Amino acid sequence: MHRLNLRIFLFSTFLVVMTTQFSCKTTPFIPGEHKENYISFGNGGGFTGAVTNYYLTEKGMVYKEEEKVLTKLFTADPDFTKQMFAMPKILNIKNKPYDNPGNRYFFIEVSTDTDKQKIVWGGEKILIKEYDTWYQNLMFMVKKANLNPDNPVK
Repeated sequence: MHRLNLRIFLFSTFLVVMTTQFSCKTTPFIPGEHKENYISFGNGGGFTGAVTNYYLTEKGMVYKEEEKVLTKLFTADPDFTKQMFAMPKILNIKNKPYDNPGNRYFFIEVSTDTDKQKIVWGGEKILIKEYDTWYQNLMFMVKKANLNPDNPVK
């Protein structure tokens, strides 16, 4: 009888461990497939045509994509994240599209479960300065993290 109890205990422990193992895994962030809203921003073009793309998720996770390699960088400040996600509505980007790329270009794309809005500019000065300011704030977040010795960014 004692062996039966031991087997039941071991089997139950195994089931609990396996259930926990599989149920606690988080879904990796995959742009375009992830259910979480995100802001994509970056730049590309020029002589090499290379594109550097950053992603800020609604939960504040920041990723960098370069040459089809996606790397998690850091977690952004929650207040900053909320502010950046409020910008599309504040700037009314849905009704003020901007698509004016140049040889070297910059972009911001807001992706939600219901919509995608993309802003692209380059070459000449951007006509909607608030878009550039929004972009500069997003890039400052990345640059600031690079300067923090406690949170090195690749």
